Amino acid sequence: RFVYPFAGCAESGGVGSFESSDEMFNRMWKVSLNTVDCSSHEMFVDCPYYEQQQYAMDGGLEALFAFRMTNNPALQKKIIVDMAQSQLPDGMIQANYPSVGCQVIPSFSLYWVMMLREYLRYTGDVGFVKSMSGIADRVLQGFDDLIGEDGLIGPTHYWPFVDWVPSWPVGVPNGGRDKPITVYSMIYAAALDMQSEVCLACGRTGLAKEYGERKERMLAAVNNLCFDRNRGMYTDVLGISEFSEHTALWAVLSGAVSGYEAGELIDRVFAVSGVSKCTFSMNYYMFRALEKAGRYEKYSDRVFEGWRHMLDLHCTTWCENPDSPRSECHGWSSAPIYEFSAMMLGVFPEKDGFLKVRIKPLYMGVESAGGRVPMPGGYIDVSRVYKNGKFELNVASSKKIDVQIILPDESRKEYKQTDKISISSTC
Repeated sequence: RFVYPFAGCAESGGVGSFESSDEMFNRMWKVSLNTVDCSSHEMFVDCPYYEQQQYAMDGGLEALFAFRMTNNPALQKKIIVDMAQSQLPDGMIQANYPSVGCQVIPSFSLYWVMMLREYLRYTGDVGFVKSMSGIADRVLQGFDDLIGEDGLIGPTHYWPFVDWVPSWPVGVPNGGRDKPITVYSMIYAAALDMQSEVCLACGRTGLAKEYGERKERMLAAVNNLCFDRNRGMYTDVLGISEFSEHTALWAVLSGAVSGYEAGELIDRVFAVSGVSKCTFSMNYYMFRALEKAGRYEKYSDRVFEGWRHMLDLHCTTWCENPDSPRSECHGWSSAPIYEFSAMMLGVFPEKDGFLKVRIKPLYMGVESAGGRVPMPGGYIDVSRVYKNGKFELNVASSKKIDVQIILPDESRKEYKQTDKISISSTC
């Protein structure tokens, strides 16, 4: 059981839990909790042994996982405030802060913008998010200033890290120091979309519209210049015929591709050889792309292979990356927390602050699963069983909420202000 370093969550019952009929997934849950626990001090740190620094990408993922572990958002709020205080005159947020030295990884500023959106989703605290929204505006303006004549986010003198892919020098796609990196334009578009949602929640409708228009212009440039029609994939760097899972997943998440074409792109990237693979830091986003493209149950088991391998090595915390672990306890590698809570149990805040909850439990090859998902001021308990062509679901919440249930056949049931639901159907 995860014991969060703040009072309040245990007393309200808001401590997340998970257990299933698959013992390997149960082990993954426990190791994930231990990893985030070891990386949660007075702030989120990337790892408790090496840098011991609060990084925007690492901490943003840890904050999201922590929302599935506790209904006390103190550390999540703290990292947003801490990182905001590091903003530079050009709009960039330092990669890690508080810190004596100044390091900037431009995409980490965009992950901070996304962190703000997720905080609103899980807490519903519009007032706090509005107070931070100006920082996000300056980040997005900083990226707008990097747009070249081709309409893409251009090179920067900062370290343009993407992921610890073995064939990429220090995490940068080949050629990415001198030419536009495709995923930077895609992540920027995704951040524009998320900040547009924040602006709408804060009553800033004009700015929300502007961000939507900027996103569409960016995606038009990406599709015009970065899509290789012969290979059916997006290039990692403008003008260089190298490809990765990263460009595919961010194409889906940014909206550069959608619907049937998104699923086809994912199929293609998983089928061909010579495509650079995501490591643990990026696998959370790969899961989200699979979800959005309708390919989650088809490929998620393949993505879990890295965690199975670490269990085979008897890891009790997750490593930083698969090819050269270095840090053997790295918070950003704890995506199983989210996957089991949000996908296998199926609980997701359909409206900010859990004013409405969507429950869509996936099979994922697991017959039975159950657990507790924290929400502001309480929790939701879910148990589901897939067996002999039957599906059973039981939901109990600590307070009355609006709930949408999505059954295995994709039919939907709506409940208003309820705290208990029991459903049986075929699957």
